[in-house]
Amino acid sequence: MHRENVTPLPHLDPHDLTRASLVQWTGCRAETGVELYRIENGGHCWPRLAKPNASAGNDDPVDGPRFGGCSGDIETAVEVWNFFRQYHGA
Repeated sequence: MHRENVTPLPHLDPHDLTRASLVQWTGCRAETGVELYRIENGGHCWPRLAKPNASAGNDDPVDGPRFGGCSGDIETAVEVWNFFRQYHGA
């Protein structure tokens, strides 16, 4: 039987309007599972903890209201690395 488990993540950035959660499905074939991060009210950006510094010329045009919100609750690069390092040497 497939089961879905949704775990809300801590809302680390009170200035953004997004909410992040980890969605996990268990009960898949061969003892495998599926995980994804759901970003509610998110736009077209990689969620990240550190926001660009516009005064240093590091502003990101996809962070604006035209493209939706950018979550400050997870660091995408870290989560991608955590995923791939599970399979090192496999």
